[in-house]
Amino acid sequence: MKIDLWKYLVCTQFGHEDEVKKAIESGRVEVNGEVIKNPYFKIDYKKDKVKVDGVEEKPPKKLVYYAFNKPQKLKMDLSHNKKTKETILGDILREFPHKVLPIDTLDYYSEGLMILTNDPELLSSKANNLEKTYILKVVGRVNNEELAKMRKGGKVPSGFFKPKIIRRLSLSKSGKHTFLELKTNSNKGKLIREFFLRYNHPILKMKRTKIEKVSLGDLPKLAYRELTKKEIESLKKV
Repeated sequence: MKIDLWKYLVCTQFGHEDEVKKAIESGRVEVNGEVIKNPYFKIDYKKDKVKVDGVEEKPPKKLVYYAFNKPQKLKMDLSHNKKTKETILGDILREFPHKVLPIDTLDYYSEGLMILTNDPELLSSKANNLEKTYILKVVGRVNNEELAKMRKGGKVPSGFFKPKIIRRLSLSKSGKHTFLELKTNSNKGKLIREFFLRYNHPILKMKRTKIEKVSLGDLPKLAYRELTKKEIESLKKV
């Protein structure tokens, strides 16, 4: 499994993103005896030897997994915010008992379930294969004919998108908006938003409620909980 060098060093508990990247860029990190100054250099964490200041950084002995409820308008910046009062994910992660990273992202206006871990396997490209469930609120009434077209997928500016499952849940009280359930392996919010614009049903609200068998449930916003053994297994089986 390939993973960015900087992510691996966060997993080893060496430091947070900004600390790790600074160490790499300053020439303190070696991979198999070669100094690497690119934080995004891909390594095979099961085979490659990574050293910082001559000391080998090994995979964490204790793997941790958390479900986290991201609110809207929380920036995904993982650095430490020292200049403004705006809350960013990097500030929140510093409050966790272990150094962890999100397995994927949610865009600024999306909310809901994120999984945070120090497991290099889940922080590799494996996250792209996990099934994610979203509840969407879109402008207008989505009829059966439009749903049939959506199920076939289509091209948008950012690429091609095809839902695994899409179904209508209900109309809003005003009848002017539609609630939909969407299942997809994509973690690209921009791609999903462009897809619904293609059908003239822009997304007003996008909430991720599930990743594989991990459910958001009634977890409060900005709160987190540890995953159960069964939830972890569902992520690793993919």
